[in-house]
Amino acid sequence: MELDIAIVGAGPAGLNMGRAAAQAGARYAILEKEAVAGAWRKLCPDMRMLSPATPQIDWTSLPGLDIWKVGCERPFPTRSDFIKYLEAYAEHFDLEVKEGVEVLSVKRSENNHFELDTTRGKYTCRRLIVATGIISNPYLPECLRNKPNVIHSVDYKNPEDFEGRRVLVVGCGYSSRMSIPEQTRQFLQQRQIRLEASDTRQACQRFNELAGQGTSVVAALHLTC
Repeated sequence: MELDIAIVGAGPAGLNMGRAAAQAGARYAILEKEAVAGAWRKLCPDMRMLSPATPQIDWTSLPGLDIWKVGCERPFPTRSDFIKYLEAYAEHFDLEVKEGVEVLSVKRSENNHFELDTTRGKYTCRRLIVATGIISNPYLPECLRNKPNVIHSVDYKNPEDFEGRRVLVVGCGYSSRMSIPEQTRQFLQQRQIRLEASDTRQACQRFNELAGQGTSVVAALHLTC
């Protein structure tokens, strides 16, 4: 299929780029290997957005459609709210989203266009926008890679998984403080699960100290780079 613009990823950035491409009259397609908001569906079910979404202060909505008009908890929407919003956004603007299409490789053609090999055939385009985000490519500090019992915050789902264990939280950004919601913190406190948060360098040092003492470090939740 020949396109003016191919957009990889149907998250907020990809959908917004699709809206702009449609308004410009370009031939475009949004290629998504799963479904709209696919990466967001993998996050902790009870995650809550950090950005407010109210008629007075709205730092969450994409251009052209307000999330609070679609429906969400205020002032901070949940993960489920945002997924429903992205689905509504794609439908509202009738965006050309190709679900179930994974891009396997990209190369330049002789006429300097892009050739995309996908699980559903080949696409060619003059412009390529990669909007896969950071959730699909989580970052771990080198000292924590290939370690047993270490997970990224993207893979964190339930506090029950850590009951009776010591937990080292790496990073003091949003994912370490806000993606573990209040009910989860209460769960951890009730069961005396210890949380330790620090910057990456201190966390790596602490990890090595605990490992040297024979302590089982269960998880390092890290999203800030």
